[in-house]
Amino acid sequence: MVAPPHRADEEHLVRLVAKGDRAAFEELYRRTSPWLAVRLRRRCADEQIVAEVMQETYRAVWRAAGAFAGSAAGGTAVGWVWTIAARASSTPSGAGPTTRSRPRGGPAALTVTAAGTAAYAVAGPRR
Repeated sequence: MVAPPHRADEEHLVRLVAKGDRAAFEELYRRTSPWLAVRLRRRCADEQIVAEVMQETYRAVWRAAGAFAGSAAGGTAVGWVWTIAARASSTPSGAGPTTRSRPRGGPAALTVTAAGTAAYAVAGPRR
């Protein structure tokens, strides 16, 4: 029997996200977004940039969940999410998250609201 998303560990949630499970994605977001926002705020005081990096991070998580190697490669899901966020926040000089091209399809349908919840518009195909 498969554990419901609210009882699964983060690695299992990423595996479910790779299969397109939105409830698992929402649970992963619920668990990881508070600490991720705190860590990003330590790197950048601009709330708009933090919000954009968060958005970009979770789009990338949705899009790339199938590539997550997890404990087989000595990593954790939380560490993987942080690595994505750290890379998203480290842009070449003068190029912020708002100047990057946005992914098409499913990830673009994700919206992270100011209240800190993941919401979806019309979702396209996963890439």
